[in-house]
Amino acid sequence: MIKNIILKIVNYTTLQSLKFSNYITSDDITMSKAIYEESGRYIRYTVVNNKSLEVKELLRLVYNRLITDSSFRNFGEKKVIIINATTNLSGEEGLHPNVFITNTTTFEDYYSRIINYINYQLIYDNYEVIETLNIKIWNLDLLINKNIT
Repeated sequence: MIKNIILKIVNYTTLQSLKFSNYITSDDITMSKAIYEESGRYIRYTVVNNKSLEVKELLRLVYNRLITDSSFRNFGEKKVIIINATTNLSGEEGLHPNVFITNTTTFEDYYSRIINYINYQLIYDNYEVIETLNIKIWNLDLLINKNIT
């Protein structure tokens, strides 16, 4: 219970610091550095949607930042990515399920795999805007993670 409270405080503090950096920058998105979660054997990123971008444009920017990030590239060749979105109305919900990618997967290939699974109801029911994305990435090169997909 205390661990969950501490994790919520850390997540809230991270989000607030990202929001502050958004205030002083004009970037379309702000992405945290990779944080390794040893208990789940994954890395996570938090992305703030500074300009209320539409889903595809937002995901394109995020994906392009990820594939050029050294922490992401060095985390293994084969990966599974899952993204949760926090909106202005609904709180946090899954944007798409686990998807297999590699360091050479193009955005077009990634997007073609998720387009039919994107939770558009989350976004379009009440004209919701995605405020943040919470991204988790597992390294499938590790045998211990082989059953994540």
